[in-house]
Amino acid sequence: MSEGDLARFIDRWTVEFVRTYPHPIERVWRAVCDPAEVSIWFIPPSVWEMKAGGAYRFEEDFAGIIQAFEPPRLVRFGPKPDVGPWPGPQSFFQFELAPAPGGTRLRYLQHSAPGDPVEPVANFAAPGRPGSLAGWHAAFDELGELLDGAPINARLPPTRLSEIVADWAVKDAAAFSPEQKAQIQRSLRARERWFELKDTYAAHVDATRPRD
Repeated sequence: MSEGDLARFIDRWTVEFVRTYPHPIERVWRAVCDPAEVSIWFIPPSVWEMKAGGAYRFEEDFAGIIQAFEPPRLVRFGPKPDVGPWPGPQSFFQFELAPAPGGTRLRYLQHSAPGDPVEPVANFAAPGRPGSLAGWHAAFDELGELLDGAPINARLPPTRLSEIVADWAVKDAAAFSPEQKAQIQRSLRARERWFELKDTYAAHVDATRPRD
């Protein structure tokens, strides 16, 4: 993982990820906006009205209104009028797509209103929570796998845990099919990867997030 893959703070309350995928913009747009595809690389949405003013919901407190919808280049998700996934009516996250040499440039932007009451550690208040940033980082890696037609988390480099799980799959997992074993191996490795990324982002936030 290069330093350029990590999220970048534009200011204290705004963070961005940038990825370039070797696929046409229409294909990347579909992966970002089709609920069946979003379910593969992110969180399955339970409400999904893809239009300006439409509602979305991933989880009970992760819901709101689509503030902008401009296919195939921009979709912005904001909070609900009363209570949204972040405090403050100015919070949002959005996906911006643009053609790039050899594919499509995706820019993810998240702005969180100051004064987040959920996380008391000031430097790790939204959008600087290492766990959340680790989750988005992993999600954009998984989006790349989806676009390429690769199994999700199949490209993660092996670790000692990979060896242990592989040994388990050979010796003690007769009740599982080969496909189930492979899924278990990928899921455990993905969870390990999240912890690795969380540690990386804890240091990254401390080093790069503006203090004011």
